[in-house]
Amino acid sequence: MAEGITKMSKRTVHFLFDKPQILFFGWNIDDEFTHNGKCYLVADKSKDIRDLLTKNESIERIIFNGDELKKKCEPILKDIFSKSKRKKWTERSFPDAIKTNDELENAIEAWIEKQSYSGLDAIWNNESKILILGTFPGEESLKKDKLCKEDGIDNRCKYYSNKDNLFWEIISSSSQNKSIPQSDSDKRKILDQMHIALWDIYERAYRIGSKDENILYATYNDIFKRLEGSSITTVILTGVSGWSKMHHLAFLQYFHKEVEEAKLKGIKFISLPSTSSRGDTNREKVKNVWKSYIKKIG
Repeated sequence: MAEGITKMSKRTVHFLFDKPQILFFGWNIDDEFTHNGKCYLVADKSKDIRDLLTKNESIERIIFNGDELKKKCEPILKDIFSKSKRKKWTERSFPDAIKTNDELENAIEAWIEKQSYSGLDAIWNNESKILILGTFPGEESLKKDKLCKEDGIDNRCKYYSNKDNLFWEIISSSSQNKSIPQSDSDKRKILDQMHIALWDIYERAYRIGSKDENILYATYNDIFKRLEGSSITTVILTGVSGWSKMHHLAFLQYFHKEVEEAKLKGIKFISLPSTSSRGDTNREKVKNVWKSYIKKIG
């Protein structure tokens, strides 16, 4: 569970966790790394990997220092994973030149950044008045985005691509066109009609799976620079509970100064329930809350 955030560079954050998510195993370093809130744990190859995984059930990914060590540990891992619901992930090793704690920590940070995904481009025009901000695209949206980029197709309407997400149903029922849009062009038309812009708070993120709780490292979009001189009057953050709420509170805290300056210019910041199938189980309630608010500001 994330406990907070650490600023790494401009607009980039590393989330602090009460339990490690990744094990880097097999580095002969002067002192064993302690967890200290980072998303990873590093251990010397002399340590008992069975004991490490038993004590740290939160670990979902293992990176070995070399294929030989990985092969040696495979029988133990097979036994461990056969008796649990955990998934087994392994990655290639790091360069052998790493000798010190600092070198290893820098290499780990670089590896995490390299593993991160790019989010979607904003859907935004000069007439947009409402900016709806999600956290980061789900796996379905990212897959469609990748295919579109490979084919040279406009990828921007891949937001909320999961068929169980209520977003397009809510937006269409609040617009002049009551039918749920299927094509990207129809989705763009509805957004243009309602002067709605779509974006996410994160530009890039390293995440295991599709859940917000598994975002370990992220870079924020330059949202406030984009707001300057725009027609946006309302910013809607999607998610009022759980991990979505945590990420949005972290965003508001990180950009506290910019948020206050935007409010002075008349921009409102509100939170509405997530439209994701993983959000509020009372889906009718979610739809009604959204429709009511959109009608009020539309």
